[in-house]
Amino acid sequence: VMNVPLYVSNNLLFDQHLKNVVNTKYQTRYDVVESYRGFNSFHEYRKLYKDEISNIRFYMENETLLNNWEIIPLNEMVLNSKWYKLANSGKGLVSWVYMEDETNKQQKYLCLVRKIDFFDLDSSGVLVINVNINTFNLILSQESQPIMIVDDLDNIISTNQPEYSGKKLTDIIN
Repeated sequence: VMNVPLYVSNNLLFDQHLKNVVNTKYQTRYDVVESYRGFNSFHEYRKLYKDEISNIRFYMENETLLNNWEIIPLNEMVLNSKWYKLANSGKGLVSWVYMEDETNKQQKYLCLVRKIDFFDLDSSGVLVINVNINTFNLILSQESQPIMIVDDLDNIISTNQPEYSGKKLTDIIN
């Protein structure tokens, strides 16, 4: 399940269409909408890997972008978030974070977060891919031994022990 977001993030790391869409300085809203209409990579990955991925979004500092719930211009809340700072300090390496999805009623997901650098344009953005928690829960419910999936910040993402779900690993284990 976790290999799919890695595979998708590796592909998006070199996606020229994504690079062009998020780095263009648009003159009008119409230009942005037309550009977004022609970019369907996120939708195609979500459709192809619906059991493994529930959402993909990309955060970018470009004041001419519009928020379409897939490409999201940076704001102060995102800039100050732990996950964004973790991704920016990760030098392009993947981190796994249990975080709220602002595009889905603040529901929490295990997310792959990764900084994507566009070196030739001297810019960068942060990719976030939500893992489908229902798939994790289905897999773990079939395990007879206690098992947990924990993110880089000690959040218990999924477990076959419901009393521990949503807690921190450090709160239940000394």
